[in-house]
Parts: sequence; C-alpha cells; structure tokens
Amino acid sequence: MARKQSAKARAAPASPPRADRTRLWRATGIAVVVLAAIAAHARSLPGTFIWDDQQMIPEHKWIVSLVTEEALGESSWQRLAARWNLQGLVELWTSDQQPDYWPVSYTTHWLEYRLFGPWAPGYRAVNLLLHVVNSLLVWRLTARLVPSLAGVPAFLCALLFAVHPLSVEAVAWLLQRKTLLSTCFALAAIDAYLNYDERHESGWLTVAIVLFALGMLAKTSIVTLPAMLLVLSIWRHGRLRAGDWLATLPFFGVALVLGWFAYRYQQDRSIAEAVVRDDNFLSRFALAGWAIWFYLSKALWPVGLCFNYVRWTCDTTNPLVYVPSAAWLALGGGLLAARRRLTGGPFVAWSWYSLLLFPALGFVNIYFMKYSLVADHWQYTALPAVIVLAIALGKLAVDHAGAAARVPALATVGVVALVLLAISVQHSAAFAGSDNKLLWLDTLAKNPSAWSAHNNLATLLGLEAVDPQLQIGGADVVPRPATPDDRQALWQRARTHYAEAVRIAPREVSVRTNYGRAMFALGDRQAAREQFIVALRLCQEVAARARQQGRDEQAAAITRDSAELECNLGQFASTEGQREIARRHYLRALELDPRHAEANLNYGQQQFEDGNLDLAEKHLRAALATKPHAALAHLNLGIVLWRKQQHEEAVKHVRLALALDPQDRVAQQVLQQMQTGRPAG
Repeated sequence: MARKQSAKARAAPASPPRADRTRLWRATGIAVVVLAAIAAHARSLPGTFIWDDQQMIPEHKWIVSLVTEEALGESSWQRLAARWNLQGLVELWTSDQQPDYWPVSYTTHWLEYRLFGPWAPGYRAVNLLLHVVNSLLVWRLTARLVPSLAGVPAFLCALLFAVHPLSVEAVAWLLQRKTLLSTCFALAAIDAYLNYDERHESGWLTVAIVLFALGMLAKTSIVTLPAMLLVLSIWRHGRLRAGDWLATLPFFGVALVLGWFAYRYQQDRSIAEAVVRDDNFLSRFALAGWAIWFYLSKALWPVGLCFNYVRWTCDTTNPLVYVPSAAWLALGGGLLAARRRLTGGPFVAWSWYSLLLFPALGFVNIYFMKYSLVADHWQYTALPAVIVLAIALGKLAVDHAGAAARVPALATVGVVALVLLAISVQHSAAFAGSDNKLLWLDTLAKNPSAWSAHNNLATLLGLEAVDPQLQIGGADVVPRPATPDDRQALWQRARTHYAEAVRIAPREVSVRTNYGRAMFALGDRQAAREQFIVALRLCQEVAARARQQGRDEQAAAITRDSAELECNLGQFASTEGQREIARRHYLRALELDPRHAEANLNYGQQQFEDGNLDLAEKHLRAALATKPHAALAHLNLGIVLWRKQQHEEAVKHVRLALALDPQDRVAQQVLQQMQTGRPAG
C-alpha cells in the first residue's frame, strides 16, 4: 500500500527538472550575450558606408541593379534579370576583374542590396548579427574544448567577446563582413571537426571541410586553420596520430589551392601597382614581433583604438628591434616545454593566437598596410584565444583559493565586462553619423600622421563645397546648396588637410590628384596644374623603377592608372578653352588605357562637337562598356545616334539616361524633341 504524503511534503513546490533549468540558463545566457552585443554596437548602427564600402557595395556594378536596355524592354525575364542583376552575381564568382576573390562575402552584399538598397544600417545590422553568432560559437567551442570551463566560465568568454571594443571596427566597417563571415565558418568548421573526432563519422569531416572552404571563399585569413586542427589533436590526444594527419590533409589541400589563388588575385588585382611595403625580410620579421605584442596589449587593455595606427619603421642594424619577435618565440618555447607540468592549455592558446594572426603580421603584403601595419579587425578571429586563456587562468586561481573566491571573481569579471562595454560604446560613436567625418577626426586626434585620414577628410569637405561647374576628374558627387562664401571656406579647410597629407606622403599620387582638384575648385589653376603634373611624374617614376626591377606587370598597371591623370589634365585644358591640348591629353590617356571611361566620354564629346559622328559614337560606346551607368554617356550617344538617323536606338539611350538620372532636364528636353520629331541636341 502506498504511503500517504505528509502535509509538509504536499505543501512544498516541486523543483523544476534539471533539464528545464539547464535550458532556462542557456536561454538567459543567450539573451544576455545578444543584448550586450547590441548595446556595445548600437551607436554605430545608424552610420553610413566607410571608406571603400561606398565603392564596393552601393556603387559596385555587379551588386547594384542594372539600368540597361533589357531593364526597359518588354520581356519580363529580361526586366527581372536586370533588376536583380543576375549577371552581376555570376561575375562575382567567375570574373577576374575584381580586386579580391571573396565571392561568398560579396554574394551576401548582393543579397542585401536586394533588401536594403543603399541603406547602410541594414548591412551593419547583419554584421552585428554575425558577431552575435560568433560570440555564441565561442561559448560552445570553449565548453567543448575545455570541459572545465563548461557552464558559467564559457558563457563569460562569449560575453567578453561580444562586448570587446576590438569587435567594433569589424562590425561597423561593412566590407569586414568578410572577417565576420570567415570567422563564423572557421568556428563552425572546428565544431564539426570535433564531432568527427569524437564520433568517427566521415560525414562530419565532410561538413567541416565544406565549412572551411566557404570560410576561405569569404576571406583567406583563416588559411592557417589546418595547422590549428593539428594543435587541437595534440591537445586532445596527447600526440599526433596517423588518423589526424589523414583527416587534416583535405584541409591543407583547400588551404593551399584557395590560399594561393586568393594570394595571386590580391597581388595582381588589389595591390597591383601600389607599393605597399618595400622593406626586406629582416625588417618584416622584426616588425611582426612588434605587431603581435601590440595586438596582445590591445586585447588586454583596449584603449586608444584607432582606425589608422602610426605606421612603424625599424632600423634592422639595431639588434634591439628583434627583441619582441625573439621574446614571443621564447614564450612559445617555454610554454611548450612546460606543457606537462602546467597543462598544455597556455601553449594551445599561444599557438592558436599566433597562427590566426600570422597572415596579418606582414610577411605577405596586404593593401591596408600602405596606411598601417596593424589594424583592429585583423585581430578579430584570434581574440577568443586571449579571452579563453584569461578566463581559464582566472578559474584556476579561484579553484585554488576555494569556494569563497567565486563571488568576488564573478563580480570582477562583471566589472571588466561593463568597462569593455563602456569603451565599445564610446569607440562605436566614431563610426556613426551621415558621413565619415567623425571617424577621420577621431583618427587624426589619435594619429596626426595619418595622411589617409587627412586626404579623406579633405575629400568630404570638398564634397560639401562642390559646385557642379567646378567638377573635375569625373567624380560622382551630389551638389549641396551653399553660398559662395561657404563653399570657399570649405575648400580652404580641405586645402589645409590636403597640404598636410602631401607633406606627410609627398609621393602618394592619389593625394596629389585630390589636392589638384581642390586647387582647381579654389580657382588656383596654376597650383592645380602643378599637382597634376607632379602626380603624373610620380607615376612614371614608379613605373620605370618597377620595369628596372623586372616587375613588368606592375609597371603596366601603374602606366594604365596614369591615364586618369592625363584625362584630368585634358579636362583642365578644356575648361580653359585649349581644345587641342585637351585632345592630346585625351588621346594619351586612351593610349595608356583604351577602356578609360572618362577619357572615352570626353574625347567622344569633343569629336561630336567637331562633327565627327562615327568617331564620337565609337568612344561613347567604349565609355559605356566600362561604365554602363554613366547617364551623360547615354545621353550624348543618343544625340549622336539621332543625328545619324538611328532614331529607335537613340531614343533607348536617352530613356536610359533619364532612368539613371530622372532629374536631368537636358535629357527630358532631348527626349521630348525626339518624340516630336524635332532635331535633338
């Protein structure tokens, strides 16, 4: 017979099952991580496109919706393909005419453009979502790789990563989607590999390889992951087994093939003619040590974060410059020797941190190293190694001290999280605003020698002051109402920053070119001409030096780029009524780069004015082949074709010009004239 329950037993509430408590704890932890990440980055979410974001997303010809004859045609399929730019999606995966081969990352931007158009906060929200996912993956992997940290310590690792200020740049700079996405795929690949290692199911190995390949196609900075897997095998099994080597071989194959492909792509396309670094191996070895200790210091004490840090140089004849590199290697050797006595965790953390940072230490040129040898976003993927090690060491100390130390330890980590959150909130403010002025001002406050910040800030000031009649160089700008005095004051401020940029980087062609445009806008034509001529001479000198060193491809790329300067000089001469001089500059530009859009457009317009309709048509079509969204080229070609009695095609091009620029009154008038049968143009 069953016993009767006592009154006390009947009155006591039933405690929830352990599984329910675990699910509640996890759900609460996830909510805390999500809210903390949002709080850390919320101030930057309303910001705009940063630096090259504008060029590579809302102005990218393979991402934006195409305005073509097909878009105006009768076929619904043609209109759909043009609106979605399906051809552009194919080009992102197949074309070699792009600076980097990271098709997975650019495909996400292609999809987002369908959702958000040129609305930057939408892209930043997706970046933040990826950062949250990465934080949760850090939680999961910490618990799996270090079972003693499962539970609260692993949650704290995720929380600290979510609010760490070093993540701000990766989230706010939209093109760093590649960093966030490759990190996500790398962490997921490690998780899948752990499933394979524990269950010996080949399906999980296949999943891990596919995830790694996708990560490499998002950004190749995770190329060292196969070596990390070998370190992981030693950590888990105490040695490298034959099966570990066989399992990682496909990863090394993917890393070798995609890594080499992306390397050649970047060197030939992204860097091409740019002189990023010209120092020797000894200098790079020394500066790599400076960089890795710099990164570690910022991971532990993230204050004074800057978009462009001071660009270091070193004297390789001074033996002291090698001390940081030697110290880092000695630290790794010491941790390796002590792994049996101290456990191997610190050595694994050192190894993973070193491997994940290795691609960004300067042994391989990265275009951004033209401005700075270190960058916050380059540490994003490696940062969890530092956080997990810090939490693991803290837990060891608490376990040694006893249960009484747990509450103070948790309180300490909570304070650290709040401090990191406060720094992130403050740093993210630099990425807010409707333009990038706050970012460049913040950069100059921390690094006055950042010539790129002077250059970019001056360009923004110039855009505020721009007058459509003073444009030179084919810049796509939107005029804003301003009085002549306001415009003059803005140009004077821009001139000051351009002058400082030229002082700091006197051989930088882009700075000279922009400075010349500012001088032209200020009415100082002689100073403008001098800057253009100096920039052209610099291009020729660099190209000649590259040829002497046997770098013929780089010399050819530099020569092609100098076509922009020849075109600028042609436009300059044209505004002064020197048509013959302008013609010579345009022809020289086309000799250097037959596909140069502005040179073809300007020379075609000049030929039209001279009555050479066939030659005008040829060059206007060449301009559109390179720059299909050039409304002025469509309009001028339409007028030329109308004069040649090709009325149907002429109307199409004028309609395209209006589709690209609906406010163009000249195009409206020309189309009206065509529709009424009157002479156009």
